[in-house]
Amino acid sequence: KTILQRVSTETNLSDPMFKVKAETGKPFSFSYFTLRSNARKRLAQGDLKTFHRGILLQGKCAKFRIHHCRFTGFTNNGISCSGRAQNQPGHPTGVIDHNEFIDMLYINRQNGHALGYGVVVYGAPEEWSLSLGSKDAVFIEDNYFERCRHSVAANTGARYVFRYNTIRDNYNPWAAIDTHGQNLTKYGTRSAESYNNTIYSGIDHRDGQGRGTWESG
Repeated sequence: KTILQRVSTETNLSDPMFKVKAETGKPFSFSYFTLRSNARKRLAQGDLKTFHRGILLQGKCAKFRIHHCRFTGFTNNGISCSGRAQNQPGHPTGVIDHNEFIDMLYINRQNGHALGYGVVVYGAPEEWSLSLGSKDAVFIEDNYFERCRHSVAANTGARYVFRYNTIRDNYNPWAAIDTHGQNLTKYGTRSAESYNNTIYSGIDHRDGQGRGTWESG
């Protein structure tokens, strides 16, 4: 695998390493890369302004696939899908499979602000139809998550399917599988299907000791 390391000290620290804008509607594929961030190390050194992300998909990304990649040390998320983009808004649909997400956590102990997700899904709240069991969702499957705040988090009309994944040492006290309600907009997560996942016990984010973990919340 090709290894890409983010170590820069640029001022816009929330920018992703890769950004894909859905303007043509054509399929998109990203595979066999290792993306590393030094944000977790910077956080341990007292840097509270670094919110690194790996890949950001904006707009109505259709038939995308991200697979056989490894994401480590990001303080915001490894992959985020945002259907709220201005250029071509709409629900993203595609597959995120056979990836590894390791050590995703940000905590500002001064104000309690916390981040740290393997995958984030935001939908398009203007499209509120419900289509359980269909292909109209982001499919997150056959991935490995370790030491994340949430393995998956969702909001704003998101639709996702989370299946056949393995979760280990999820940071306590947060849920491994997340579906937010009303927060960023008046629309929360629209649908989430979760099944056939393997979830091991969690660890305390403060001292690394073994703790239980929530499956979903």
